[in-house]
Amino acid sequence: MSLRHPRLATVILGVLLCGPVSVALAQEAPPPLRPYAPGLLAEPEFLSLGVDFADRFLGERPGGEGKQGIGVTFGGMVGGAGWVTVGPSYRLRLLDDRAVLDVSAAVSWRRYSHAQAQFEFPALMNHRMAVGTQVVWQDFTQLNYFGTGDDSLGGDRSAYRLRATDVVGYVAYRPRRWLTARAEGGLLGGVDLLSPTGWFQRDLPDVRVTFPDEPVYQTTDDPAWIHGELSLTADTRDYADHPSTGGVYRASVAAYDDRASRAFSFRRFEAEAMQTAPLFEGRWVLAGRALAVLSDTPAGQTVPFYLMPHLGGGHLLRAYPNYRFTDRQMVLAAVESRWALFTHVDLAAFAEAGNVAADIGDLKFAKGSYGVGCRFHAKTSTLARIDAAYGDEGWRMMFSLNDPFRLKRAKRRAPQAPFSW
Repeated sequence: MSLRHPRLATVILGVLLCGPVSVALAQEAPPPLRPYAPGLLAEPEFLSLGVDFADRFLGERPGGEGKQGIGVTFGGMVGGAGWVTVGPSYRLRLLDDRAVLDVSAAVSWRRYSHAQAQFEFPALMNHRMAVGTQVVWQDFTQLNYFGTGDDSLGGDRSAYRLRATDVVGYVAYRPRRWLTARAEGGLLGGVDLLSPTGWFQRDLPDVRVTFPDEPVYQTTDDPAWIHGELSLTADTRDYADHPSTGGVYRASVAAYDDRASRAFSFRRFEAEAMQTAPLFEGRWVLAGRALAVLSDTPAGQTVPFYLMPHLGGGHLLRAYPNYRFTDRQMVLAAVESRWALFTHVDLAAFAEAGNVAADIGDLKFAKGSYGVGCRFHAKTSTLARIDAAYGDEGWRMMFSLNDPFRLKRAKRRAPQAPFSW
């Protein structure tokens, strides 16, 4: 594997080497609520009040249990949904608090919509095991596609609408507070590829017009997958949505068996590592991330383009639009440095490199992205961020309501289609 950005890879490797030590020293007790790192400047009172107010609605609670009763859900959509995603939610404890019912729905700025219902026994075997089931329905109206390969052309940008339903059952076992083994299985069906639509629609051609030879358009039967996944996650972060210490190491293997069209069965292997290193009493935090997604298909089978891994967007190569590079194999490395300007505001600088390829041997860190940003946060959550990134195709600005190094695929609410981080 060749490296076009060796210095970046060296820095990221140094940060990530702290991971095994963090895991080995992890304690069984939950981490205490950390104090705020003092900023370089005294924070204006209006900023403190604004962050505290936003945290009541957007903040992630320690433990991830969420608020009870009727509420409002923000975010949680795939890339390209637009600036705002909002909808109602309802959470109810049942059977003397042994079970939880969680129902939510949301619609985004560009009329992406989803709804989900989850029923879970979260604290079996002395809080070491969770068993549950979830139904997710989604309708994403303006997803990007540029063709496969890291040599795809920006001028070939096209769009499609994707509707799908996923039904899963899962079991998760935590032998230690920081270690989770998970198994899940389900059915991904009702997959419809339609012409792009929605609010604030961009003037883009339909994918089936720009790329009529895509295999998914060559079959009359809509695919439907029986899918299963095994994963192992070691997580020593203090807080998932705004970590300043600890890290995450995750590996998974998944299989998708197309029982309808018999043309799109495949296997997927994922590996991801993220490590943070606090310096100077938390005023300066270094974070590194590395991930790889590898696909394997039996003879005569292929991976549909909307289930291939991709790069681009607010979490993977920020200098490029969502889904800019798509193919069967993907690799990425990133590093970010944050400095506490105020108590609730950090300045950030970041660098990323990676690429996609049809074959594993062609993976290399060929596409780069560099930039600066600003983070607004509470103690446990990133409430908003603004990034400006530069790459081969120029500058790109973005706004988001979550941390750039989030691990959405570690949570069950990540949709199966399109493939999304």
